[in-house]
Amino acid sequence: MSKKYLSKDKLAGKQVIDTEGIIVGTVRDIVFDLEAKEMALTVGTSAGPEITISQSDVKSVGDVVLLATTVEIPKPPEQAAPMPSPPPAVGEGVCPNCGFKNEPYAKFCVKCGGKLR
Repeated sequence: MSKKYLSKDKLAGKQVIDTEGIIVGTVRDIVFDLEAKEMALTVGTSAGPEITISQSDVKSVGDVVLLATTVEIPKPPEQAAPMPSPPPAVGEGVCPNCGFKNEPYAKFCVKCGGKLR
């Protein structure tokens, strides 16, 4: 039986699917552990962070990379809520009732109908 070799170019971009049929992510790169003399795949996940999957966890490679195990995809770090924008300063074109910014020449607010001048 002859050996089949895949180049990095043929692996990169393939979807990675675990035993539960869940799409884990997409192959980004191939990495090597020089001490263990083992290859692994770097996989970009939909959650954001990349994960590394050992060659021993790969069941087969075809149109997709099928894993022999399930993979828990790490959750992205929680981001702080954005600061609310300050209300617009009352000035030319800004409605004193609702804060909508109208054209500077407007006499009435387009949003609420309030008088601007």
